[in-house]
Amino acid sequence: IKETQLLELKENQKKNGYWLQKIKRADFNQEEIAKKADLEKRINALTRQAIQDIAKKYTTKSMFVGTLQPEKEMKDGFKKK
Repeated sequence: IKETQLLELKENQKKNGYWLQKIKRADFNQEEIAKKADLEKRINALTRQAIQDIAKKYTTKSMFVGTLQPEKEMKDGFKKK
């Protein structure tokens, strides 16, 4: 999870829209923009236990997690079964 979050953060930081959104949110919430810049630190501080605790808090036994595996299209345009 951390790896994905960090990769997405690095890619988003290259885009003006990302920074514009951060500035707008900081202004709206009357927060210092510097707090928005420390996201990488906060992601790196995540622990396996913290992620598991949050998952337990917001999921129940009646919920389930699935992984989508989209069909791959072959060269001839037909879908692989």
